[in-house]
Amino acid sequence: MKKFVFALIAFVSLSAFAQTKQDGNEMLEHMKTNNPSFTNGFVYGYIRGVTDNMPCIPSEVTNGQRYEIVKNYLEQNPETRHEYQGRLVTKALNKAYPCKKTAPKG
Repeated sequence: MKKFVFALIAFVSLSAFAQTKQDGNEMLEHMKTNNPSFTNGFVYGYIRGVTDNMPCIPSEVTNGQRYEIVKNYLEQNPETRHEYQGRLVTKALNKAYPCKKTAPKG
């Protein structure tokens, strides 16, 4: 029962977090919080949700690695932090794991 209640709270909170259309500044602020088990859990979930269907990320890349890649990208690219957080997550992971171009057939 505890797991169900926690999952429900996490889902509702994550939905609220995702619907605010926060930018990279707000996302980085959440990442730097002193309550990583609660606040960062939502950021982990958000990053996972955005990146789960990105085809060029190797399957062995952990959510923790994805989180660190996004955090480093936000810290190293302050000029882009005004952009929507979903776009920044995608940019960070595409930079870290670009799709390999295949030679044309024929």
